[in-house]
Amino acid sequence: MPSQGGYGSEIYQTHTRALLPPLGASYRVIHSVQHAQGQIGMDNWPGLRHAINGTGDTNQLFAYVDGRGETYFRDIVAKNDGWVSDDVWGTLRDTNPPVPRQQIFGPGGGPGFRRMAAKRDPGDYIKLRRSYD
Repeated sequence: MPSQGGYGSEIYQTHTRALLPPLGASYRVIHSVQHAQGQIGMDNWPGLRHAINGTGDTNQLFAYVDGRGETYFRDIVAKNDGWVSDDVWGTLRDTNPPVPRQQIFGPGGGPGFRRMAAKRDPGDYIKLRRSYD
């Protein structure tokens, strides 16, 4: 199935939330910055088209701080369908640890999404039908 086009997108998002004013022991602040971009290749079937491949990457910086002195910081990057890096630190690191090292692909990321078309013998349907008769 040759590619007949596709589309791409890019998103920048920043989110900061103070759950209570930063005074006293009960405040909590969350800060997150994320950037994501990607491309999807489409097939050339008439009517409803299908995604046949895709690539992209995303990275996120996340920070949590509260008035009790608890902290959690994360800098995570994924490319295609694999983790590139995941750095976690702070007093709450062990409650949500980083991705295990054996699951990190490295700078190139994963291989990306690629739809595989199954090859079928035209007689498969007839053989299957006869097995139910």
